[in-house]
Amino acid sequence: MKKLLFQINSKKGISEIVSYTLLILIAIGLAAGVYSFLKVYVPKYQTPECPPNVHVSVQRVSCDIDSIEFEILNKGFFSIDALYIRLNPPGREIQSIIPNNGFYSFNNSLSPGNITTISKLHNRLSPSEEEAEYTLEIQPAIYKEDGNLAVCQDSVIRQPVNCQ
Repeated sequence: MKKLLFQINSKKGISEIVSYTLLILIAIGLAAGVYSFLKVYVPKYQTPECPPNVHVSVQRVSCDIDSIEFEILNKGFFSIDALYIRLNPPGREIQSIIPNNGFYSFNNSLSPGNITTISKLHNRLSPSEEEAEYTLEIQPAIYKEDGNLAVCQDSVIRQPVNCQ
């Protein structure tokens, strides 16, 4: 009789181990299923983001009929690798008169605290537009470690300019 009771009790312990093992396997299977399901919804390509402390300042601007020249100071904490320069005619928000989207790439990055002079050609102004007040818009950009250019959306500066 004792032998029979011992066998029943020992089988009861094995069934608990089997039930815990099955619970663990079910949990792992569900986690794998949820992971593979959610992996489809996460985008594979993320647009590179610019660090938060990127700031530039325009020191001096001169504009004439076919070119613009200005000094730019890096007031942020990161080196700037490129700029998008836009010179918008009065009444226009988007269209720039600088060719090639106004892209300007530095030979060497503009380090924090440094200042440099940039000169860009723009589409020739008509005589009626010469005395108008234009808007100079500068947007810094930084190359990330993977080589992608991160354009700084929050660091755009706009300054009124009189072209003569």
